[in-house]
Amino acid sequence: MFISFTKVNNAASGGIKLLGDPPKSRVPDEVEVNNAATSGDALPSDVPKNAISEDYITNKRALELLSDVETLTEDRVEDVLREFRKDFKDGLLEINCWPCKPSSYKISKAALNAYTRIMAKKYPTFCVNCVCPGPVKTETSFHSGTRTPEEGAEGLVKLALLPKGGPSGLFFTEKGVSTF
Repeated sequence: MFISFTKVNNAASGGIKLLGDPPKSRVPDEVEVNNAATSGDALPSDVPKNAISEDYITNKRALELLSDVETLTEDRVEDVLREFRKDFKDGLLEINCWPCKPSSYKISKAALNAYTRIMAKKYPTFCVNCVCPGPVKTETSFHSGTRTPEEGAEGLVKLALLPKGGPSGLFFTEKGVSTF
């Protein structure tokens, strides 16, 4: 089954790294997210309560809102995104302690990870996870990665083939479960 909801677009990190943040006049009112889920049953009890990395979110209020999985809601994520967008347009990212460039990429990753945990909790019969394939040699990374596309796909395929009751609400890297 496929779950789709609109909030965050988390694509083309190579292009974002090259170009930095978009001009303030081009910041959309809404950003989109596609996050797929496969069947499964349980939300593991070991989902970290405060799992957002301070490397990604340095704004203390945003970090608090996105980190506590027990109180995490779609409205809280939307509040953080609205606050970020306002500060971005007003040129207040640094003053209000938002992440450095590429700030749009970093906040979209944090929001995507938060939505993953929300969806895992909301749909306990699905396995809803985030996965980072690692540094893959693709056009998006300008072929600067160290892994082949086949190697990068291994973790994605493993997660797509999880059995019922597999882990959900987690973030995976090529090395296994990681913190958000």
